[in-house]
Amino acid sequence: MNWRNLFNRLRGKTATFDEELAEELEFHRAMTEVKLGDSAAARRAIGNSTLAIEQARDAWAFVWLRDFAMDVRYGLRALAANKTFTLATAGALTLGLGVTGVVFSIFNTLLFAPWNIRDAGSVVQVLSASWIGSSSYHSMQIKSERRFSQGLSYLASFTFSKLINRGENGDRDPLGNRNLDRGISLDSAPYRFTVAPVYELAFGKGRQFDIRNRALDAIAGGWEVSAIGTIQAGFPLNPGNSIDTCNCGSATYPNLSRNPNLAKGERTVNRWFDTTAFSSPAQWTIGNAGRGSVWGPGLKSIDFTISKYFNFTERLRLQYRAEAYNLSNSPYFANPNVTVGAGTFGRITAVSNSARQMQMALKLYF
Repeated sequence: MNWRNLFNRLRGKTATFDEELAEELEFHRAMTEVKLGDSAAARRAIGNSTLAIEQARDAWAFVWLRDFAMDVRYGLRALAANKTFTLATAGALTLGLGVTGVVFSIFNTLLFAPWNIRDAGSVVQVLSASWIGSSSYHSMQIKSERRFSQGLSYLASFTFSKLINRGENGDRDPLGNRNLDRGISLDSAPYRFTVAPVYELAFGKGRQFDIRNRALDAIAGGWEVSAIGTIQAGFPLNPGNSIDTCNCGSATYPNLSRNPNLAKGERTVNRWFDTTAFSSPAQWTIGNAGRGSVWGPGLKSIDFTISKYFNFTERLRLQYRAEAYNLSNSPYFANPNVTVGAGTFGRITAVSNSARQMQMALKLYF
């Protein structure tokens, strides 16, 4: 530190330092916004910039001198108000706590407090690790829609996609070969199909098959059915090893000798994939199994609703609804255990959806 900087510290001049630190914080905020793609998230990640500047200023300047000047000003005002009492109190404090405090502040500032930092950016604390991964997403999306006509409307969509990334689950060899852990993402379902039809049955007053009898129309006419059907492939799963043989942290993989996925007719909850295809690697070696080697269970679900309006007057009507969720009562199995060495390795022990649920309701409109 040169004498000019020391003189500026004694005078408490921190404007230049504040400007440099503010520019550095704004640079870090802009870089974080580019990485996260959200300005609000970037501000939350950087934190309170005003507080950081205040804390850095306290470390850079002689805080005790500024506080001492404030105490002197306060003492002078008190002296003008009551000279006798103020002089007696100031003398006692100076001989007691005052001298000790000043001496300690001087030694603490000169010997232990941090000096001026040439690079203001070096006082900025890094709150998150840098991201060295990458991702690539490709998809084919098809949509079919029919507006309500002749009692029928529907919306159907199909997505065929693949998401490949690197760094999602750590790296087995981050320095030598980071592409070793480039593979299909755990969030990449190969396909998903959904359809949502709504159909007014053709029986009833004013419909294709008009029912003029009011009693018969109240029973058989005016019904409407709707449904939501979903078919989705399972998600890829990363096999793991119960022992970290390579000291890789989260990226601990076993050895794989062949395709572990069984044919659809051979899969059971007790043996979802071929567990004999995996083995634990030798100590201090990296397993050769790739990411997403095992495919989890898929989803098949249909929700169904049937409803009817009973019109009493032009403004008064009653709606009856009967709904069934997971109408086919198809289980959506949870993912199997994919950790070599675990007691439930290759087994499914839970389901991710609920069993069939049915309910009825009445709603009065007036």
